[in-house]
Amino acid sequence: MEELILKGIPCSAGISIGNSVLIEKVTNNISKIKINKSDVAEELLKFYTNINSIVSGFKKLINELSTRDEIAKTIIDANIMILSDKFLRESIINKIEKGFSAQYSIKIEFEKQENILLNTNDKILKEKSIELKNLKNKLLLKFDEHSNTIVLRKDSIVISKSVSTSDLFKFRKYNIAGFITEEGGLTSHASILARSFEIPSVIAAKDICNIANPDNEIVINGFNGKIVLNPNIKTKRDILKSIKGISEHKLKLGKLVNLKTKTKDDKDITLSANIEIMEDVSKALINSAEAIGLVRTENTFNLEKDLLDEEKQYNTYKNILESAYPKNVTFRLFDFGSDKLIAGINNEEDNPALGLRGIRFLLENPNILNIQLRALLKAGANKNLKIMLPMINSLSEIEKTKIFINDISKQYEKEEIGYCSNCPLGIMIETPASVLMSEDLAKKVDFFSIGTNDLVQYLLASDRINEKVIKYYDIFNPSIYKAIDFVVKNANKTDIKVSICGELAGDIRFTKLLVGLGIDEFSVTSSKLLELKDEILNIKIEEAKEFSNVIIKMSNSQELEDKLLKNSNQY
Repeated sequence: MEELILKGIPCSAGISIGNSVLIEKVTNNISKIKINKSDVAEELLKFYTNINSIVSGFKKLINELSTRDEIAKTIIDANIMILSDKFLRESIINKIEKGFSAQYSIKIEFEKQENILLNTNDKILKEKSIELKNLKNKLLLKFDEHSNTIVLRKDSIVISKSVSTSDLFKFRKYNIAGFITEEGGLTSHASILARSFEIPSVIAAKDICNIANPDNEIVINGFNGKIVLNPNIKTKRDILKSIKGISEHKLKLGKLVNLKTKTKDDKDITLSANIEIMEDVSKALINSAEAIGLVRTENTFNLEKDLLDEEKQYNTYKNILESAYPKNVTFRLFDFGSDKLIAGINNEEDNPALGLRGIRFLLENPNILNIQLRALLKAGANKNLKIMLPMINSLSEIEKTKIFINDISKQYEKEEIGYCSNCPLGIMIETPASVLMSEDLAKKVDFFSIGTNDLVQYLLASDRINEKVIKYYDIFNPSIYKAIDFVVKNANKTDIKVSICGELAGDIRFTKLLVGLGIDEFSVTSSKLLELKDEILNIKIEEAKEFSNVIIKMSNSQELEDKLLKNSNQY
């Protein structure tokens, strides 16, 4: 058969070659079967037995997971909450009691909830509808488990409409080579687990289930989203060479742990780690992180339970700071809007990306802001605390936040409570307004962090997790690097440091360019630290500056991409 090349969205990095395994999910052609009154009790028993079996399985899995799997535990716990939801269960039971089969009742009631999420204008909530669909399918599969047996091997590359969190644990158990889906989003639970488990994956691959056949030889590239069906001899030779290169590269990286991060001509660059939970700190330190550059505090807690729990927040922040001491830890204040709905707070919006998010939300909800700042300042008494404000657009947002900090500081001094005085305060540069205002903003803060994910999204007016406009989310667009250059030059006028985080920060194709533009610190996921260090150790500052000067004069994306790729060894 001829080689066929397809494209999807890269979800989890890695390159694999193997044999395709097609997973047929539950058919939606479950008929509207009416049952006799005498059969209602039996259908209810089937429902209770199957749903409780899944919940018990999830709870058992949580107990079996190690402390390193906190992200996985949180995701499984969310699934348990959905399946234990009183309203959902009662709706299904009422349907069965009205004379419908358990399978039909499950299908109808789950799909009602799916449609509610699908009909919102919120991209995050739309992705959550896939989670509901996967749980529905898992529950329906319990009614006919024996007909859905799939044999997985080490060389299996799974192809499916979508995958669930349970699927991911099965994939990890069998150490499969990768997976491809037609559906899914980069922020879905399955995608998060795929990256955590380091399983190469590509999502949003259109019609892959219809195009691929069982046992096709297939190549998956989780770096760029490329899929090759029936690879020819040359392609296979190139892929095997890349896989060998990646393996050798990983062995080489282990030798860099104890080396200081600096360019060939001794320019110090700080390599920091992004974390979300306490357990991530040890992973960051093992991988030679010189600081914790970003704690995403909105992902550190159960927001519905802990948002107003000052003591819980204080203890969590204190533990992170003490574990990382004496390395600096930068906590970004809660960065959420209606993409993370919170019980008791009416924050649903039609367009959350342009709505009440980040610092806007916090200033509109001063009690939440005050509690978080109180907890942070008290936890940071050992002086390795830094605070960062998200989604800043104006000087007034900084000034209003500083009033909270000053008031809390005065109160702690009065009460003789230890706290972090003169705590470094920084801001995220992630909107066009913050770029254009950067000279003025630099005079009010101690550091900048350029958040490339949102900055690219807002500069290019392109949703970064919407496959319909993914081609317009162009990381090679010259405007991005002109903006970064503008920000760094303005920061230099007041001698404040500039760090960079987001996908671009960890992509070594851009490292030489970013170093040349004057970035002082890279903040990335722990797994990318050593690879980034290896790249920086081989850069000369003057060469990087000359390279960046050439790049920022470009006006064509393809020209810029070609130039970068010639200077990169990424697979």
